[in-house]
Amino acid sequence: MDGEGAPGENGGPNGDLLIEVSVRDHPDFERDGDDLHRQEAISFPQAVFGDTIEVPTVDGAVELDVPSGTQSGETFRVRNKGMPRLRRRGRGDMYVTVQVVTPDSLNSEQREALEQFAEAGGEEVSVEQGFFENLKSKF
Repeated sequence: MDGEGAPGENGGPNGDLLIEVSVRDHPDFERDGDDLHRQEAISFPQAVFGDTIEVPTVDGAVELDVPSGTQSGETFRVRNKGMPRLRRRGRGDMYVTVQVVTPDSLNSEQREALEQFAEAGGEEVSVEQGFFENLKSKF
C-alpha cells in the first residue's frame, strides 16, 4: 500500500506498507481461482435411484439433486457457492464430485439381494466365501 508505511527519515515521506498473506488448505474444499471443488460420498442405492443430498459450502449447507443413474466420479456444479470474485461482482461455483461407496461387509439379507440383482441383470458373479464357509463346503 503506497505511502501507508512508517514515516521516512528526517521528515521524508511515508514508506510503503507490505502485507504478506498465506492461505492454508481447507480440509473439505480445494480452491481453483474463484471455484471450489469437493468430494462427496454417496451410497449405491442413492446413485441408482437418485436422491437429494446435503452438501456443505463455505456459507452453510445446500441441497444437491443427484439424478438416478449417477456414476461414481461424476461432477455436479453448484452455481455461486464458490469464493467471492476479487474486484468484480459475484462468486465462483462449487463443483461436487460424487464417489459411490462400496460397503466393506454385507449382512445375509443384503448379500442375497445383491446376488439376485446380479442374476436378474444376467451377470455371473463368483461369490467369494469366507474361510469358515469355504471349509464347511468341503465336508
